[in-house]
Amino acid sequence: MNRKKRKRRKRAKQFKNRTDRHHIHPQSRGKGDYNNIVVLDMMFHRRWHDLFQNLTLDEVYEFISIIMQPNQKWTAHDISKLRNKVKGIKDVAHKVQEDRNILSRNDTD
Repeated sequence: MNRKKRKRRKRAKQFKNRTDRHHIHPQSRGKGDYNNIVVLDMMFHRRWHDLFQNLTLDEVYEFISIIMQPNQKWTAHDISKLRNKVKGIKDVAHKVQEDRNILSRNDTD
């Protein structure tokens, strides 16, 4: 059986079971091995990516910890900008300063 046919059968089986493969560390960001995959319910997987796009688990935790501060107002645009900032930030001190800026800006709205 050729490779395409096997792949097609595997995807058909996954759809029947309503599961989908999810990369723990996003494949688009450099991790494509089999130890990086978990099988999830298809709807859960779709919703995960609706909310978090291709953030890593550490980035998701950081994203949620910033969003879930009391007395904050977040528009879809603000959330999108924050998601991109959390994904791109490498320096912890820089990240803390940006978080403070975002929170202080929301206090003035």
